[in-house]
Amino acid sequence: MEVTIEVSGLIEKALGCKEKTMDIPEKTTVKELIQLLDVRINESWLVISVNGQTISKNAVLSEMDRVKILPICGGG
Repeated sequence: MEVTIEVSGLIEKALGCKEKTMDIPEKTTVKELIQLLDVRINESWLVISVNGQTISKNAVLSEMDRVKILPICGGG
C-alpha cells in the first residue's frame, strides 16, 4: 500500500528530502512507519498527523494516507 510522508527539520536532513512516497505493508502503524524510515530520533519529540489530523502512533495507516512527521521544536 502506498502512503506519502512529509517531513521537516532534522528528519528532512536525515532523509535527504522533504516529501517521500513509500510502499508499506498493509496494517502498518504510524510507529512502524517511523521505524521503516530508519531515522534515529526519539519518538516523543515528534508530532504526527495523518490527512490533517493529529493521531496516535498506534494508529493503522490506510492506502493513500498523507503522513506529516514534524519535530516538536526546531532551532536555527
